[in-house]
Amino acid sequence: LLSRAYNYSGAKAVLEKVTVKNNTVSGGGGAGILVTAESRNALATGEAKELLIEGNTVDDNAVGIHLRTCGNSLCTSGPVGSATVDATVQSNTVLNSGTGIPGHGIFVEADGNDIILNNVHDNAGSGIRIGGDNNQILNNSAAFNGVDGIHLEAGADGNLLSHNEADHNTGDGIHVTDGVNALVGNNAHHN
Repeated sequence: LLSRAYNYSGAKAVLEKVTVKNNTVSGGGGAGILVTAESRNALATGEAKELLIEGNTVDDNAVGIHLRTCGNSLCTSGPVGSATVDATVQSNTVLNSGTGIPGHGIFVEADGNDIILNNVHDNAGSGIRIGGDNNQILNNSAAFNGVDGIHLEAGADGNLLSHNEADHNTGDGIHVTDGVNALVGNNAHHN
């Protein structure tokens, strides 16, 4: 499944109030569910806002659920203009990601999203990987993943990790590289 708000000109492109609910997505060579907001020049904005990704089973994809913002079609550099994603990812089961690179269960490369009550397990990469700012990661379970249960990338700031369970992961239960983030009431064991 793919959702994209992109803009080539000086206008504004908006993907708004979209719900992806109660689906089974499996066997893809890319992301099972991908949300991308792009802006391709300094005057353009691309927004994906008030998105709800809920109750899905995402199995055997390169990445399970991927939220990202970028400044070009390859998403290889930071935003050129302004691109935002505002999504709630909740109550999903994400497993067996890793049929390609990077193999993360839920991969967030965007700011201001809520990742709540997901069961993320048996992925080749990290269960949940956060590369953006001001995200809330609440009440998730990340277990038996090939890297970390929950991983905050270098430079990720202002994120709240609260009451998550991270167990039996190959790497760390919860890995915070740097930045100012809040960790409250999490439980990490047997990692």
